[in-house]
Amino acid sequence: MQTLTASKIMTKNPLTVYDNETIEQTIKLMDKKKITSMPVINKNKNFLGLITEDDLALHELNPHAPAAMTILGSVIYLEDTNEFNTGLKKILAYKTKDIMNKDIITLKENSTLFEIITIMHEQNQKSIPVLKGKKLIGIISRTNVLHALAKKI
Repeated sequence: MQTLTASKIMTKNPLTVYDNETIEQTIKLMDKKKITSMPVINKNKNFLGLITEDDLALHELNPHAPAAMTILGSVIYLEDTNEFNTGLKKILAYKTKDIMNKDIITLKENSTLFEIITIMHEQNQKSIPVLKGKKLIGIISRTNVLHALAKKI
């Protein structure tokens, strides 16, 4: 039996959003198309990151200020301020590029079904972009994996 690879099970030419799109436009597009994540590309069609429904939902939250105390006129933070700063940037963001996830696991077109399932499970990924160089050529969702498994049975 032939080994299933990313190129055989991926959704080709997935719906994408440009990095300079407004968050409002991205929300409307994802809602209209009923999708939970979208690859973000630049004007050269290079893959930059992924935006998810969680990113968009978190954009609407109020930031939780880190716990702090004052001693002799100095503020001492009891929690890490980096998480607060990152969250604040996402809340104040206007463009998709400002809230997208940049540190994304990607696949190559020759990644095997076994590798794909392993990555999805170990990294708790619902979808993984497939790249050829820097270009996005497809995306694999858990649904794609389920269809591939069903065909093998």
